[in-house]
Parts: sequence; structure tokens; C-alpha cells
Amino acid sequence: MERIIGDVLTLARGSGAVDTTAGVPVSAVARNAWQAVETDAVSLEVASDLPETEADADRLQRLFENLFRNAVEHGFTSSPAQSDDANGSAEDRTVCIGPIDGGFAVADDGQGIPPDERDRVFEPGYTASSDGTGLGLTIVRRIATAHGWTVAATESETGGARFEVTGLA
Repeated sequence: MERIIGDVLTLARGSGAVDTTAGVPVSAVARNAWQAVETDAVSLEVASDLPETEADADRLQRLFENLFRNAVEHGFTSSPAQSDDANGSAEDRTVCIGPIDGGFAVADDGQGIPPDERDRVFEPGYTASSDGTGLGLTIVRRIATAHGWTVAATESETGGARFEVTGLA
């Protein structure tokens, strides 16, 4: 319930909730966000060469939290507690953050997003899960847009989901 309320408040604040500061370290914000999300047996890999950017660190952390939660809750076809499945063992499940031209990408090694659904995942209320709210990725896009960034869903090198955030200052 707290998460849903937090998501609704983030949506209601819109772009007025962005108070940017220069020199925000993307890697540190990502690591803080990972600690705030229940990640089960999934591991996080953060590249050492992620940029610093002008951002509202709290909103950037919320963006990461929603991307991480999406990967952990929707990226894998079965429970991370299971020892072996089509996505490998629970210990092998990983979310990676790396630099890309003009920004960063968050990728997982899960089942991915079908190409015809990649734009729809950002629509309010869209969910492929019976227990999802359909707000998480909408919030990701709104936070990115409020910063003047763009976010796109693509496919990771392993066939999982990859979210590219570009336009960082």
C-alpha cells in the first residue's frame, strides 16, 4: 500500500518535483536504490565508469527503484527462490547498469519485453502481471521527461529487458 501511495504521489507531483543539483553520481544513486528494493537472490552489477549528471537525486533514485523492481518482479518467468529454470539459477540472475552514449542503461537477463509492447509498458495502467499496478514504468518515463531525458525499452544482450536513459547533462 505504501508503494502504491508513493507512486501516485510521484505521478501527481509531475515535473514540479524535480529540483536538480550538478554532479550527482549515477552509480551511488543506483546502489542506494538497490538497497531500497526487495531483490531476492538477484544481484546488481554497476559499471565503474557511469557518469555524474545534473539531477534531482531523490527522483533519480525513484527511477532506479522502479526499474529494479520491474526487473525483479516481472523480468523472470519464475520465482528467484527456485534453483534452476529457463533463465538460469537464482544466483545467476543479474541486473546491470552501464554507460551508453549520453546516459546509462539498466538491463536484466530475464525474459525481456516483446517488441510490440516496448512502447506500451510506459502507459499508465499497463501491466503484464495480475498483481502489478501499471505505474512503475510510467513513473520512470515521467521522471526522465521531467529531467529533459528520454527513456526507451529495448532488448539486453542476453534477451532480457534493457532500459536506456539518454540526454543527461
